[in-house]
Amino acid sequence: MSSPEATRLLVRIGVVDLLSSTPTTTELQAAISRALRDVAGETVSDHEASTISVLGAAGGVGASFIACTLAHLSASAAARPTMLVDLDLSYAPMAAMLGLRPARGIHDALAQIDTLDAVALEGYATRHGSGLKLLCSSIDGPLPRGVEGSEFARLLRLARARQDLVVIAANR
Repeated sequence: MSSPEATRLLVRIGVVDLLSSTPTTTELQAAISRALRDVAGETVSDHEASTISVLGAAGGVGASFIACTLAHLSASAAARPTMLVDLDLSYAPMAAMLGLRPARGIHDALAQIDTLDAVALEGYATRHGSGLKLLCSSIDGPLPRGVEGSEFARLLRLARARQDLVVIAANR
C-alpha cells in the first residue's frame, strides 16, 4: 500500500494519533496518556446509540425513503453522529438515494468481524457530505451472502459504540 493510500485509510478509520514504528518509552507513555484523557470517564455504554429500525410491510411503501430521511436529518440538521445500515444486500438502494458509490461495505466488515473495533468499522462505511455514515453492500463487492444473526449483533454493537443514532433500513 502506498503512503497516500495508507494515509487515506488512516483518516477514513478515524486515527487521531500516530507513533513511529519504534517509539521511545516517553513517546508511548505520552500517547497512552492522551488516549486516556480523550476517553476519561466514558464507557461504551455512555456512547451507546439509539437504534431505529425501519421495515416496510410491503415493497414500495417508502420504508427506504423514511430510513434514509431520518438518518440524514439526524446527521445534518441535528449534527448527531449517525450511521445508516442498509440491509438490502443485493441492491444497496441507500447508496443510490444518497448519491454514493461505496468502495467497501458490510460484507468487507463482516469478513473482519473477529478483529474489528468501533473505530475500524467506520472505515467500512461511506461518508456522505452531511456527515452521515452509510454501511451497505459495496458497489463492486462480493455477491451478497446471508448475514448470521450473531455477526450482525456484533456489528450493531460496534456501530452503536461511536454513534448517537443508528438507523437500520431492513428489507423484507
